[in-house]
This record gives sequence, structure tokens and C-alpha cells, in this order.
Amino acid sequence: MSYIEIEALKKLKSANLILIITPILILIGIIAGVFGIVSLTAGGSAFGSPLPASSVVVASVTTLVLIGVLPLVGIILGLIAILKLRGGFKDLKSVFPEAGIGASGGLLLLIGYIVFILFPLGIILAILTNNPGLLILQSVGLGLGGIIYFLGEILTAIGFYRVGNRYNESLVSIGGILTILLPFIGYILNFIGLGKIINRLSMGQQPYSPQPYQQSTFQPSGMPYSQPQPMSPQAPLPIYQTGPFAVLRPDGSMTFQVYSSQPAQLVSARLEDTGNTTTTITPNFIPPNQITNVTVNFGSIQIVPGRQYRIIVTAVINNSSIQFPVYANS
Repeated sequence: MSYIEIEALKKLKSANLILIITPILILIGIIAGVFGIVSLTAGGSAFGSPLPASSVVVASVTTLVLIGVLPLVGIILGLIAILKLRGGFKDLKSVFPEAGIGASGGLLLLIGYIVFILFPLGIILAILTNNPGLLILQSVGLGLGGIIYFLGEILTAIGFYRVGNRYNESLVSIGGILTILLPFIGYILNFIGLGKIINRLSMGQQPYSPQPYQQSTFQPSGMPYSQPQPMSPQAPLPIYQTGPFAVLRPDGSMTFQVYSSQPAQLVSARLEDTGNTTTTITPNFIPPNQITNVTVNFGSIQIVPGRQYRIIVTAVINNSSIQFPVYANS
């Protein structure tokens, strides 16, 4: 895991928290404001006796604050949440590209949200100026904004679903789908699930979904030949990257830490972005139940400074060939 990865997940978590708080603030403002208006209209009789003039002024100001300020704060927080949502998915895209759909959804949410804020003002202006043409135009724009926002919700829901699948967290997968139909409950599930993922990552645990096990006829030297047997795809990966994030150097070398629960032999490493493959791995034998520093050398390659790369390492465990991801910064 990387700092970028954890920070991206934290952005998604805080975005869901804000999206939980926002409707609560707006609802409190509306309910308290309505109650205040009713009380003032009744001349304070709701409190058992008429209010003095000074109390009426205070109540009026409080009502205006509740009606105007709290919903306004909620609208601003909603905008911040969408920006965090898009930023989180955008950063997470560098770790696994499938998260990019969430960033696209965040952009549509942002466009739809801005339309929702601006077009009602145009409708009010059209009513005040008695301009039917402007009123129709603003109404159509508001409808288009609603469609754009809904499409954004669908894409971000898919993004959360993919995040849940990647990190083996069903709460996020379920929460992502629920954000379409029951947004408030979906955001709560996402918030809890993302917290669990972040905790696992922070403790150095392997959170990723098991990669498909791939059989190979490769047979390490010195080992008697036998037909490779497939390993259960439901089982957690017996070997994975751990410790600090790897660094891919300009000379094509990279050092990372790996942990294996069983004796393993590293066969090859493939740099996904460039397709470069190498068998120069030192050491290539990984003892069980301990962290081992491994150096891989791809030779002369072109890398982009400051970019994150994904390397697929092939290992042989119990005569079965499996692959696991290694992440490195350049």
C-alpha cells in the first residue's frame, strides 16, 4: 500500500461523512425554521404566553438564521463533499485504474450540483420579471441538471462498489449500490467500511482481493517435475508486498519487501505500463513467515518521475504459479 492510496481512501471517507451531515443540517434548519415561523405567527402563544418585543426580535433573527444559514452551510458542505469524492477517486485511480469511473461520476455530480444551485435563481428571476421564455429555459436546464447528477450518482456508486471488491469490504460494495436508491444509508455504510479498510492498510495488512491464480508449466530448477495444481481462488494470497512503498529507480532497479506464508520462488516480474519483463530477481527464494527484501532489475527503461507503477510478480508455491501485485513510486 502507499501514502497516496491511504490518503485517497481518507478523502472518500470524509466525503461520505460530510454527505451524512449535510442533509441533517438542512433538515434541522427547515424544521426549526418552520417551528419558529409558526411560533412568531401565533404571537408566541406556542410558548404559553405572548412574547415581549425583544424576545420576538431575537426569535425572528434566530428563525432567519436557521432557515437561511444552516441550509446554506449544508449546500457548501455538499459541494466540498463532491470535490473530496472526485479527488479521492482520482488519486485512487493511480493505484488501480478501475477507480477512474468514480472520478468521472464525481465530475458529473459537480456539474449537476452547480446547475441545481444556479438554475433555481434563474427561475425566481423569470417569475419576478414575468418572462415565460426564461422560465421554460430555466426549467429545462434544471431538469438536465437533475439527469446529469443522477448519472454521476450511478458512476460513483459503481466506483464505490469496485473499491469494496478490491479491498474485500462488503460494506463499501453494498453501500455503493445503496447510494443510488437510499443515499443516506449508503453513505453510512461507505463511511464505516472505508474506516475498516484504512485501519487494515495502516496496520500493514494485505487488503487486496486475491488475483486470479494462473497455472504455469514453469518448473524451478532443482525441483522434481509435477503437474501444477490450481490453488483455491477464494483463499487469501499466500504471498504479498508489505512494508514501505517500493521505489522504481531510473536505472530500472527496484527494491521491495515481500511476505510469504509458505516457501516461494519468484520467477519473473512484469511492469504493467511498459510491458517490460525480467527474471533478474535477488533473492528469488522467499522463506516462509518472515519479511524478505527483494531487488528486481528491469534494465534500461524509461520511467516518469513522480508516477506510481504496478508490477506483477509471478511466484511458484507448492508447484503452483500465482501472481501478486507490487506497487512502486518513481
